[in-house]
Amino acid sequence: MSSVWRTTWPVSLSMAAAALSPIVDRVVAAGLMQGGVSLVEYGEKAYFLLVGTVVAGLQVTVLTHWSSNPKDGRGMWEELRDMTKLLCAASVLAVPALFFSGHTLASAIMGTRLTATVPEAAVLTGFYLVAIIPYTIGGLAVRALMARQRTRPILVLGIVKLGANIVGDVTLTSWVGLPGISLATVAAETLVALGALRYAHRDLTPPAAQ
Repeated sequence: MSSVWRTTWPVSLSMAAAALSPIVDRVVAAGLMQGGVSLVEYGEKAYFLLVGTVVAGLQVTVLTHWSSNPKDGRGMWEELRDMTKLLCAASVLAVPALFFSGHTLASAIMGTRLTATVPEAAVLTGFYLVAIIPYTIGGLAVRALMARQRTRPILVLGIVKLGANIVGDVTLTSWVGLPGISLATVAAETLVALGALRYAHRDLTPPAAQ
């Protein structure tokens, strides 16, 4: 039980820190415009529609594969690296496609009348959808760490994500208004993805022999 707890508590605290980000988003949105909180909530629905189905399914499958087929850390890192390269290559087309599909999803979720009168809604949703790419990459790297029971870096990543989201919300909304909230999510997820890959490379690959 003690070993389970040592593995679990960093993940639990990381999830608790990450769960504060949507609260920060709503606080910032409330101060920007009337109805801003509702727009953020609707934009997040489009984001979680894909994250909670396609992305979550991929991450669970990968974690199950890595956990049930133990291999050396370098082999796991090579698989993670190959998947990251594939996702980065696909993102050349996926990022603009996701961004511009924000208008379609925003219209479907919020209604065409609202998106016509509040154009920020489509941009907000578009940036939320773009955030799916770094979220997926970071999530795969985190699953690699979990499969190897290296969970303490995950706590650091959760704190970094919260901090980056707060700074991004305050800074970017002062420049671009409400869409800055979802743009801050893109920035925070990208930072987490880079950090997770760095931790995964460090923890999964042994140092070179002297």
